Amino acid sequence: MKTSIIKLAAAYLILFLSIPVQPQSGGAFEITQSVIAGGGGQNATGGTFSLDGTIGQSIAGGALNGSPFAVTSGFWNFSPTTPVVQGFEGDVASRPNGDGSILSNDVVQVRRFLNGTHTIDPSVNEFQRADSFPFATKGDGAINSADVVQTRRYQNGTSPQQTAGGPLQAGGAKQSLTDEVEKPEAESKAPEGNPREVRVENATGSAGQTVTVNIRVNAVGNEAEYGFILSYDQTKLSNPVIGAGTAGASVRSCNIATAGTINCSVGGFPNNNPTSSDAGIGETGAGTNQLLITITFTVAANAPVATTAPALSNVNASSDAPQLFTPTATNKTVTILAPTAAPVSISGRIHSGKDNGIIRRVRVHLIDATTGIERVAQTSFDGAYRFGELEVRHFYIIKAESKNFLFSPDSHAFELLGETTDVDFTGERIQPSQ
Repeated sequence: MKTSIIKLAAAYLILFLSIPVQPQSGGAFEITQSVIAGGGGQNATGGTFSLDGTIGQSIAGGALNGSPFAVTSGFWNFSPTTPVVQGFEGDVASRPNGDGSILSNDVVQVRRFLNGTHTIDPSVNEFQRADSFPFATKGDGAINSADVVQTRRYQNGTSPQQTAGGPLQAGGAKQSLTDEVEKPEAESKAPEGNPREVRVENATGSAGQTVTVNIRVNAVGNEAEYGFILSYDQTKLSNPVIGAGTAGASVRSCNIATAGTINCSVGGFPNNNPTSSDAGIGETGAGTNQLLITITFTVAANAPVATTAPALSNVNASSDAPQLFTPTATNKTVTILAPTAAPVSISGRIHSGKDNGIIRRVRVHLIDATTGIERVAQTSFDGAYRFGELEVRHFYIIKAESKNFLFSPDSHAFELLGETTDVDFTGERIQPSQ
């Protein structure tokens, strides 16, 4: 009996599958078209039953209704999930997952993200952990000087550690650089006539030589970290070397790997503002025209006589609160002059006229008649002397002087056109009077 029922059911199924697809209706429902497929989630419900993924489910489209149930079409629903949030705000070293502690290497790593030395890994929540300012929102969608300061506050314990949160990538929930978070009232206003400023100072250099460009700041006195990008014409300037200024910044983390761009994070100041929020993080002193850093470039040998204008961008600064500021960016120019000749030298020997012997410890005077500057040298053990670093096209007078000798000629005088040797003197010993 059971075998007969199974055979009959199979025959009906074969017959059903072989019939051309036609609209079918019966009772209070209608299935217009069917497919053999796994179907999307809990797609059919009615009364006391539900249907998850069926053979003969309707093809993808709108819901098919027939009281007391409905059949909806489609495949299993799938939504990508957000990566599991891990680690702490500010914990970015060792890369890419951090190590569960916020130490000095985390501060250095955030500076590297700020200056572009390292690119953030998008496969983990590295941006989320690096973007730690503001504290209250666990980030603002940007990496800037305030994130460096906030990481320092996590490191020194001023701010309690927080599990990572906030934007997962740049631009998410981004705040303006002019937003001021955790702002002590005493830090909210700059003294009149002393706005915050980062400035490229004017400089002059000759083609083929070096030129030093000063980056100066006007500071209120609560700036703990600066961030900025300096762009320059790489066809005229090259090989930048970053030097210390006099404003006290002990950290000059500048990325010079890309020709034409210098990306800097500058901090580590020794001062502590009386209204400081964190005694462990120093700030600049208040004042104008402070030398933040120097940048020495090599001027291209073929650079034309002209001016070139290095330009600041992305200028920001942070207090120790941290509190983010946007200083004024001011750009001056580098004036390139025609090539100057390399310095040259004058040298010679002083010897005895009778036996051509050497005469030691003779004072030789060189007078630059063009400038009036006088220099003195003394002959060495072999009777030789030398004056270096002399300018061509200058007129020089050279004399030898000794208590025991008279010299011939009395002097040499000439316009210096290049490296000059054999400017010699012959000495005759002075005979004692009878």
